[in-house]
Amino acid sequence: MHAAQVGFEAAVEQWIELDLNPAKVLSIFPESIAGQGLTALPSDWIKVWGEGLEKEAGTDAASLRSATTSPTRSSERDGFDPQILTSRPALEALGRFLADRRRIFKPILEDRLPVTPTPHEAMLSLPSVPLPSMSLQDVTALARVVDTSLFKTFLETKPSLVGPLCRIQNWCEVSEVEEILEAKGKFSELIHLYGGKDMHDRALKLLKKFADEEDDEEEKVGPTIRYLQSLGPEHIGVILENAKWVLAEDRQRGMEIFTADTGKVSQLPRLEVVELLWSIDEDMCAEYLEHIIHQVGDGDPELHERLAHIYLRRVRNHPGESDHGLRLLTFLSQSQQYRPERVLTQLPSEGLWEVRAVLLGKMGRHQGALSILVERIGGEEGRQKAEAYCADVYARRSESGASGEEKNIFLLLFTLYLRTGTKQQAEDGEGSLHLSDLDAALRLLSVHAASMDLSAVLDLLPPLVPLSSLRAFLVKGLQASHRRKFDSSILSSVCKERDSQLDEGLAVLRGRRVKVTQGRTCPVCGKRLGVSVIAVTSRGEVLHYGCRQAQQQQVEREQRDWEIGSKRSPVTKFGELR
Repeated sequence: MHAAQVGFEAAVEQWIELDLNPAKVLSIFPESIAGQGLTALPSDWIKVWGEGLEKEAGTDAASLRSATTSPTRSSERDGFDPQILTSRPALEALGRFLADRRRIFKPILEDRLPVTPTPHEAMLSLPSVPLPSMSLQDVTALARVVDTSLFKTFLETKPSLVGPLCRIQNWCEVSEVEEILEAKGKFSELIHLYGGKDMHDRALKLLKKFADEEDDEEEKVGPTIRYLQSLGPEHIGVILENAKWVLAEDRQRGMEIFTADTGKVSQLPRLEVVELLWSIDEDMCAEYLEHIIHQVGDGDPELHERLAHIYLRRVRNHPGESDHGLRLLTFLSQSQQYRPERVLTQLPSEGLWEVRAVLLGKMGRHQGALSILVERIGGEEGRQKAEAYCADVYARRSESGASGEEKNIFLLLFTLYLRTGTKQQAEDGEGSLHLSDLDAALRLLSVHAASMDLSAVLDLLPPLVPLSSLRAFLVKGLQASHRRKFDSSILSSVCKERDSQLDEGLAVLRGRRVKVTQGRTCPVCGKRLGVSVIAVTSRGEVLHYGCRQAQQQQVEREQRDWEIGSKRSPVTKFGELR
């Protein structure tokens, strides 16, 4: 056995040195290793390898003689035993040769677009030349033969290397390899092979078959979930199709296909996922939308509107459950990504007044929102909600971009209180405003006086309102007005002083002069200034602009190095200072 090993190792060295056509090497091995159409009978070896088997090394025929002649046997060809080519030494030597060929063609083919390989029947006629000098079609054909035979060789000699070879890019003939892997029971490797060849349907069909035979819940759906998570958005059709049975088997774990923070899950087209989940179960669709909106932070308006639609359906279908209404109201209040006019069209003509008010507010129609809260909801509850709404709008307003309604939101509510009271007065035939409406208006004045225009409020007040009831409003209003004027005066004074300082500094800079004579030199480089661009330091030094820039960079670099050194070794720095 050792002698045979030595013979094959010597042959491999010659094969590698001669850049021998791998198809010719495989032609002397049985079909179980070489594959269909490559194995040649011993009587045809001369035809395949060429005439002159007795020539010296340096030709294809001489390398064949080295491989098929053991040092301990007669050198006569008629005594050759073909069984030696399936022995472990022969297959290990072949594996080394094929792995070396793979090392050469892998960088040639990877990241290249696939091409139509040279026909299989022409493989043996390819010349024995370095692989980089061959056409892409020839290299592709040889790669297919080499990888297929390497799989078969590893299965016989080094089974542990079959898995890694399946997981990396390879050019094997899948139809031949899959049959062998199935026969050997290496289904995990087969699944990896399918995945590497983008044959995901076959891989998932195999996983489904194992799931049907599995009793353990984890092992039933776990492998399929992990496989689907590894696929990218280009395979969304395969993902959605196979996710159906997983979700039917285990809803909670099946949702991990779309929500897990792993693999390429975050890249999946979310609208297509939503459509699938909606067709299966509304609650699963809501769970997915809540995940990508609240946790992932997706701002697609379509997704936000779909979640709002689901919440609205729940409110309609379960009118007695307040949790659904609260969730809808909270979502519409906090989300800024949906289009309120589209959600508004889905509301019923009656009811859900607070939701309608939120949507009108999102559209900037604050008067309509406040009218709903005050008139439709009404009472003390409506007033509290209206005042809370005004406080929220006033707090969120931007000084530069706020509309007139947003700046005067409390004045708008005050006007609405008076209008509601007047309307009620006309209906009841009484001579004055309802006390509840007047009290609400006066309370609003006393609490939010600083946020309202004093003169506009006085113009709107009914004539019979006693002055004593306005005392708190007038005090706060006057104080706020005085504070605004005082703040404006201070800001104006500060701005004027700043302008004065800038003008003074500009005048000083404009008054500075330097004289550049013919013989004046740069203090940094020692060269004449001439007509170069110059820079003047605060001490009056005149130097080249480039020298000044280099000087500043050097100072900054030394300062940075000193700071880094002081942080790393404070004791050493202290000792150096001492």
